[in-house]
Amino acid sequence: MRSCAHFGVKGVVVQDAGVLESGAAIRTAEGGAEHVEPITGDSFIDTLDQFRKAGYAIVSTSSHNGTPLFKAELPKKMVLALGQERDGLSDAAISSADLSVAIDGTGNVESLNVSVATGVLLAEWWRQNKA
Repeated sequence: MRSCAHFGVKGVVVQDAGVLESGAAIRTAEGGAEHVEPITGDSFIDTLDQFRKAGYAIVSTSSHNGTPLFKAELPKKMVLALGQERDGLSDAAISSADLSVAIDGTGNVESLNVSVATGVLLAEWWRQNKA
């Protein structure tokens, strides 16, 4: 949440908004939570579709394939779909994306944790799209 607030993200799609209000989440966010709205829906895929209909591009992430982040053109109006650290994004979420990006690295580790990856992805989005 702190990275989201820092880079101007307005909302985060979550299954359970209460997760963002837990003591651990609030301590970790350190002041960012009040700047980012939780967005909930019955279905993650349906929620992505609603954003697409509202003019947003859906951008998924992959640790194994996708356009290298620093070569990708990230749209100003985008929903960044991030998966769980262990399982990643569902096949349905990946197939619904307009663009899939990957963060290049040395390969010494399989991937970054979600928090770190989010910061890297949002920093590049900000670099390309800042007002």
